Amino acid sequence: MNEWNLRKQFENLQMMMKTTTSTLNLCTYNQTKSYFIDGLVYEIHQYVNCIDRLKEEVKQGIITLEMASIDMDYWTNDNNWGDAKSLYDALTCPEDSSKCQRLRDAMELLQKSLGELNHCLLDAPVECYQQFFDLCPQKDGTEDARSNFKRFKCRCMYKDDLLRSMLYFQQKIIYIFYEKDILRFDDCPLQDPHSRKFKFDFELLCNEVEETPATIKFCRCMNHYLIMPDKYTIHLNTAKLGKYLFDYYLKLTYDDFYAIAYLEESLNLYNQKMKDDGFLDIEPTDETEKNILGQPAAERLNYFAPQKNLQALLSRSWFSEVRTNEGYDQAWTDAFVEALMASEWRNYIARQWAITGLRSKVKQIKGYLLGLLADACVLRGSYNQIAMKANVTDDPRSFSRYMAEGKRQPYAQWVMDYVIDN
Repeated sequence: MNEWNLRKQFENLQMMMKTTTSTLNLCTYNQTKSYFIDGLVYEIHQYVNCIDRLKEEVKQGIITLEMASIDMDYWTNDNNWGDAKSLYDALTCPEDSSKCQRLRDAMELLQKSLGELNHCLLDAPVECYQQFFDLCPQKDGTEDARSNFKRFKCRCMYKDDLLRSMLYFQQKIIYIFYEKDILRFDDCPLQDPHSRKFKFDFELLCNEVEETPATIKFCRCMNHYLIMPDKYTIHLNTAKLGKYLFDYYLKLTYDDFYAIAYLEESLNLYNQKMKDDGFLDIEPTDETEKNILGQPAAERLNYFAPQKNLQALLSRSWFSEVRTNEGYDQAWTDAFVEALMASEWRNYIARQWAITGLRSKVKQIKGYLLGLLADACVLRGSYNQIAMKANVTDDPRSFSRYMAEGKRQPYAQWVMDYVIDN
């Protein structure tokens, strides 16, 4: 059941309640009443089974579009169950008491299951929402960002002050994002006092815009969703932004998702251009830039996000369709990823994962791992066939190229040895 089907099914449930109520008010035959009530109770139990599956996925660190398509505010609020109460009222005859109780039990079970799913989502670490961010629509915004950046590079190719032009580009694309008002639902969370702060440089923007209370508020909000490892580099924190997108998924529009993908890809291209032109120091000499949080770098590495995301990737149904041996079940894949993230390569993978929280970098790491598992004969089929089955990206061809590059990763031999030994 995909996100749109699930949303439509819950809307249909509301309609079924109203329709069944109208029918029962007109109906005098117990057999007909039982027919409608049995049908509704059956449908409710189907939803409960679906929700139970979603709860297990959340506990495994999997956050999906399907979960975001449920209006939790509506379904977990007692005041919004008026349609159910109208159904109970329609069953007024003494002989209807058993039907009413079956319906009431089913409704209470549905509401309880939804409440438990909501609690699971509230308790899920923010890192789990990185995967949700990856699932959100992105293609059109990404492609348009690439086209726009090509035009920008052509315009600034002969400018003497290339650095100033690049910084202007960075400021301008974030200001355009501000104008789209994507963060309109954000309550401006408290900022980390040790992290770098983004703010508009109105002089650099050539006085095209001016500082207002709205731009000040936006910068406060935006800092929650940015990673700024040095004074020039700027990335989106896709885990935190994924949480925001999940919370307001039903309120956001296609244009909102387009703007987010456009900003992310624009920043990726900007950062790469800054690096290629030598404006970025890969190894900062300033102690403050080496350690923004004032803690050893190793302590800041996040092992949870890559481990949970990779385990979630290998636990999906597609994996069993392409595995070469039934022994490569979920217990095996979970143990494999756990061992990898406990090996001498754990820091390397965690650093690669966090180099930005870049969506493209995360997909590369997933591709490397699947490629290595295919090379080790854990998976059968060509890289392209496996990429299409895994459905990590809407461009299987580019993902299959990542898979082919897996053998060049420094942990490739470790993966081969693990598969042979286990």
